Amino acid sequence: MSSETVRELSRSWRRLWRAPGFTLLATLTLGLAIGANTAIFSLVEGVLLRPLPFADPGRLVTIWEDHSRGGGNDRVGLAPSTVEDFRRARSLAGLAAQWSSPFTLTGAGEPRSVSGAQVSPEYFRVLGVRPQLGRTFDPRSAAAEPEVVLGNSLWRDRFGADPGVIGRKVVLSEHPYTVIGVMPADFRIPLFFQEPQDSAELWVPLRVPPPMRGYGARILQGVGRLKPGSTPESLRSELAAFGLRLAGEVPDEWRGVGVAVVPLEEQLVGSVRRILFLLQAGAAAILLIACANLASLLLARALERGQEMSVRAAFGASRARLARLLLGESLVLALLGGALGLLLGAWGTRLLVALAPPDTPRLQDVHLDPAVFAFALGLALLAGFGLGLAPALRTSRTDLQGALREGGRGGSGSVRQGRLRDALVVAQIALTLLLLAVAGLLGRSFLRLRGVDPGFDPARVLTFKIALPPSRYPEPAGQTRFFEELVRRLGELPGVAAAGAITRLPLDTAWGSGPVEIEGRASSGEGPPRVGFRRITAGYFRTMAIPLRAGREFGPADRAGTKPVAIVNQTMARRFWPGRDAVGGRLRVASSPDGPWLEVVGVVGDAVYDSLASAATPEVFVPHAQAPTDWFQVVVRSTGDPLSVAGGVRGAVRALDRDLPIVALRPLAEHVSESIARPRFMTFLVGSFAAVALTLAAVGVFGLTAYAVARRTREIGIRVALGARQADVSGWLLRRSFRLTLLGLAVGLGLGALAARALAGQLYGVSAGDPATFAGGALFLAGVCLAAAYLPARRAARVDPIMALRRD
Repeated sequence: MSSETVRELSRSWRRLWRAPGFTLLATLTLGLAIGANTAIFSLVEGVLLRPLPFADPGRLVTIWEDHSRGGGNDRVGLAPSTVEDFRRARSLAGLAAQWSSPFTLTGAGEPRSVSGAQVSPEYFRVLGVRPQLGRTFDPRSAAAEPEVVLGNSLWRDRFGADPGVIGRKVVLSEHPYTVIGVMPADFRIPLFFQEPQDSAELWVPLRVPPPMRGYGARILQGVGRLKPGSTPESLRSELAAFGLRLAGEVPDEWRGVGVAVVPLEEQLVGSVRRILFLLQAGAAAILLIACANLASLLLARALERGQEMSVRAAFGASRARLARLLLGESLVLALLGGALGLLLGAWGTRLLVALAPPDTPRLQDVHLDPAVFAFALGLALLAGFGLGLAPALRTSRTDLQGALREGGRGGSGSVRQGRLRDALVVAQIALTLLLLAVAGLLGRSFLRLRGVDPGFDPARVLTFKIALPPSRYPEPAGQTRFFEELVRRLGELPGVAAAGAITRLPLDTAWGSGPVEIEGRASSGEGPPRVGFRRITAGYFRTMAIPLRAGREFGPADRAGTKPVAIVNQTMARRFWPGRDAVGGRLRVASSPDGPWLEVVGVVGDAVYDSLASAATPEVFVPHAQAPTDWFQVVVRSTGDPLSVAGGVRGAVRALDRDLPIVALRPLAEHVSESIARPRFMTFLVGSFAAVALTLAAVGVFGLTAYAVARRTREIGIRVALGARQADVSGWLLRRSFRLTLLGLAVGLGLGALAARALAGQLYGVSAGDPATFAGGALFLAGVCLAAAYLPARRAARVDPIMALRRD
């Protein structure tokens, strides 16, 4: 930056200092807009734009089975035998597999449940990541003792970031493991079959039990690296051919099953990409409104300084020099606004991270970095140049001698500047209506979503997860006894009304479905339908307040060795036993054709197990005594505040096994609230944008009318002197503002209709073109704009004609 530029900016600063009100308003307006854009961009950059911490991440893909043709999920895990078949694909340079596996870490301190993954030996090589300390698994050597690689956060939290941890023995689920490596801090990859926000804290070698090594146990997640020149589409076509062959060899497992190949980046962040881009577009609309507001103020300021510019020109200042003067002032304003915006952006970034839904991917990577600083600086400079350009060009085209004769009240450019200011106000109103309409649609959608009956009562229910270590509970009978005794003891605690357990809570997004065969129902060519399978204990439905519609609930007689039974929900009863009683019907798991038939003994009300925005799906519940498991999500209904029984719950678990960690102990209402965290987050942010835009639009209309009053004081005085009434004068000014408001509303309705189409996938229970939302937003904005115009118009109607004429 040259010394002359520095001197010019210094002079611009001194001139702005002499107009503190204007400078403060301009700085606050621009700082707020730049701050909002900076905060949202930090979220977009950290989640979407920053490269994944892997070597050549564009060649990484996730591989799934696609069961959507049979009514199931489009992304289902791979069976171990399927992984071995897919490894032969020519398009792959490598294929690794992981299996989500929770562990209990014991030793120093309280027992801790950690999210872990069993991974194939080539896992880290396929991802292209090196450890921070030590090494990863070597497929060529067989370790005498199981090995473990620690995640960076676990290494710091549990082991104090001790480099000497390499070679140390740790106890995981009562088995000793040798620590061989520690991964870098930025290495985080979610466990796709768990909650989206859960990332592995440690990795151990993959060991699949022999009964699960066929094609039926879809327990593995495949992560592949494409060969150079290969694409996800070419790999999908190649794997689809494998699938056709498997459909002939193992039809019970592969009939009607497809293959999905998803780029790893899309798998990680695809669910939030559109949302974040919509939020960035909303922040950009705020910036445009702010710039339009400031451009109008700068134009008015330049016109008011017409006489000053004429005097400068008379003393030899060139038109280019005058243009640089105005441009310098706008740049100083932009730098002031940019500095304030950066401070607000830093605060806003922390706020966004705190408010963002916990399942937002890569949220740990969101922070201010050089890219965000450069973005804020670029916005400030762009805004400064753009804001100063119009006044500078107008001044350079103005008849300065005429302006000098007019005393600064007008000039040849005043009409053109008036039209430009009108256009800026119209743009503000249009963009504000756009944001109001989007905020209204999201708000109504969120209210509808929050009002959905989930089919159960989450009030006064406490929930937590318990996982039994296989070393101490290897037998199904022992697992059954533990959970039966736990539920019994919990039910007897003071302040507890009921207790039960289930393998997957409602609104848990983790996968939990399987194919089912209905007795007497002909199979379709697309394969068996898929339904949700959940194991429960007695008392679960009563604890969750899910009503029994027909038949009975599970009882003590439903144990191992007795007739296998099941309970289905109403949706399943209507779909598979239409027009007749489902009680007495029989079903079995289609992937086990030799397995037992389950007799339906009860039908319960529908509860929402996927999301509040989706319809109820067919669900099958089986008694845990007939299908034991080593983990459960326990629910406890209290007579008061659910946290009041938390101490008793911990005591009951410790009395049974003091080394068992309790995971995710919290009220069930929090779990339900988290399920709508993403729409709540969007509604809050867009609603905030709309509120800011509404304020700026009102300020713009107020300023336009006030400026018109100031410029036409003499004309208003003449009108009043000739007999015009106060209502005539205020009506004359209000009609002008009303015409601009109507034009802005018309443009805004068109923009809102276009934006609503992009928003359609985010709405629930509200159409993207909802007329009530658009009409309500337009009427509200029109009222605000007319109120903003009424105040200066009313003041103008009270002008003293003698004082107005004497002023000139």
